[in-house]
Amino acid sequence: MVEIVKQRQVKRQTGPEYCLDEFAERYSLARQKASELFGKFGPSARELDLLMQAIQDRQGKRLALRLQP
Repeated sequence: MVEIVKQRQVKRQTGPEYCLDEFAERYSLARQKASELFGKFGPSARELDLLMQAIQDRQGKRLALRLQP
């Protein structure tokens, strides 16, 4: 019988990391929301900054579409 084993990829973090409170304060997030993002993406400042930039860009595009006549 063939056994299939799932391997979990481990991300190697390089560079600075946020503490939860610092991340929440920087992006004006509720502690619970910041904690959820920390749980999904880890404390890497680089990855969290890219994530928040993408979220803010997406929200900005939505706003621009609403403001067009």
